[in-house]
Amino acid sequence: MTLLNGLLAFGALAFTIPLAIHLLFRSRFKTVDCEAYLKRLRDHEESLRAACRTNKVDLIRLTTDRPFAEALHEYLALRRSLR
Repeated sequence: MTLLNGLLAFGALAFTIPLAIHLLFRSRFKTVDCEAYLKRLRDHEESLRAACRTNKVDLIRLTTDRPFAEALHEYLALRRSLR
């Protein structure tokens, strides 16, 4: 009978320790206003999208400007040599 009482005491202790920790520290964490958090997340996502659009435009300009500049340079060199 003492073994059974010891196991019951150990089980009760194993249950009460996490419960006591939960009750002591539950007021430590703040609740999050989900609507404000989601609005801030959407605003951040929009700014990231705008930055990506700007980067895409810059990339297109970089890839198209160089061949155009080279072709213009060759055209102007050809015109100078024909004079």
